[in-house]
Amino acid sequence: MPQAIRVTSRIRLRDFDPDDCGRLEKDETREKARKLCERIGELQHLLYANATHAIIIPLQGMDGSGKDA
Repeated sequence: MPQAIRVTSRIRLRDFDPDDCGRLEKDETREKARKLCERIGELQHLLYANATHAIIIPLQGMDGSGKDA
């Protein structure tokens, strides 16, 4: 499977601004996330009903995102 983005040099986190939100508004982003969660739920139901495929969704969180709980 080809990579969508080709990495040609080292990636350094210090080169990225942690405050950059990609010009997204909080309320608009919450609404998009809500819609995506609904769609994921619909797709999960279809996959479960079909019982032929599986999916893994990796999630990224901040240090206090509950990974130890």
